[in-house]
Amino acid sequence: MIDFRKHKILICAGSGGVGKTTVAASLGVAAAQRGLKVLVLTIDPARRLANALGLGSGDIFEATQVPGQSFSGELSAMMVEPQAVFDDFIRRSAPNKSVTEKLLSNTLYKQLSTTLSGSQEFTSLELLLTAHQSGKYDLIVLDTPPAQHAIDFLKSPEKIYSLFQRSITQWFIRSGGEGQGFFKKVFNKGTRLALDALEKITGEGFISELSGFFENMAELQKTVSERSLMVHQLLSAQETAFVLVTAIDEAKLSEAGLFNEDLKKTGARLSYLIVNRAFPQWAVPVSEEGLSDQSRRVAKKINEFYEKVKSYYDKKDKYVIQLMELLGADLPVYQAPELDVEVVGVEGLEVLAQLIQPYKGVKDE
Repeated sequence: MIDFRKHKILICAGSGGVGKTTVAASLGVAAAQRGLKVLVLTIDPARRLANALGLGSGDIFEATQVPGQSFSGELSAMMVEPQAVFDDFIRRSAPNKSVTEKLLSNTLYKQLSTTLSGSQEFTSLELLLTAHQSGKYDLIVLDTPPAQHAIDFLKSPEKIYSLFQRSITQWFIRSGGEGQGFFKKVFNKGTRLALDALEKITGEGFISELSGFFENMAELQKTVSERSLMVHQLLSAQETAFVLVTAIDEAKLSEAGLFNEDLKKTGARLSYLIVNRAFPQWAVPVSEEGLSDQSRRVAKKINEFYEKVKSYYDKKDKYVIQLMELLGADLPVYQAPELDVEVVGVEGLEVLAQLIQPYKGVKDE
């Protein structure tokens, strides 16, 4: 199993539908079993983490100790609420109360802080950095936001950071209190017509809201630049490990290879690969010895079915082997079975954690 004491942060990445959230929670359980104080962070609209940890239907937007645990360590969990994290970031980063109030009340900010592409990634990384800096935890497990492709997690924060950059905000800052007049001076005739039409749809205050948004965002440029550098340093630090969760599927495994290449470009590195649902736990052969003729016939059919299932997964296995060759022989690769029961509560996660074993023919760390 992973040597959790070597790391301060585990970032679980993977495309949608591979069971990433459940695997992240089970890793948190395994680390707490080994005596560590662990926090599992997730953006989880479907509440898979809360359900898996037995936390019920209530919001867990603050670090909450998971019930039912009897570990030598301690396991806590927290869901990332993008709006709250973004608001807290503004309060801590703004130079004064006036800028804070103007931004938090700005209609455009309210929309962009929750709906803009990359906002979930920005807030999850901001909360990760804050939790790490608090010094409260031996290990933080981040379940990255749902994405069609794992590499989206690495690319999306750039979209948020770019909003704060001087090259962009400078275009939108009001000049001499002119507000709307400023925009009509700097944009060409065609753009002004478009803005006029947009104002009719959105209301007369749209341009004022837009310019006010970027004007106040400019006040945060230094802090954002500093936090951006801190996040980059944290992601590429020796104590941070990227855990790629994938499925035994050609498309998912191909994405895993691409993710590894993109990760290298950031200065970070892939530390572990976990192939989830590598083989169905329920598919097991049965012994025909000592059975009656009728029972033996049933057992024979079961074993024939088992052989078909095994053959199917053996063929899929070649894609995993190809990926392992691509990633290099030194990368620890693990597998987890497809369970025949739903993983619910700490007990279910403990079972899954025990079943995460080195992939066929791969030595443990």
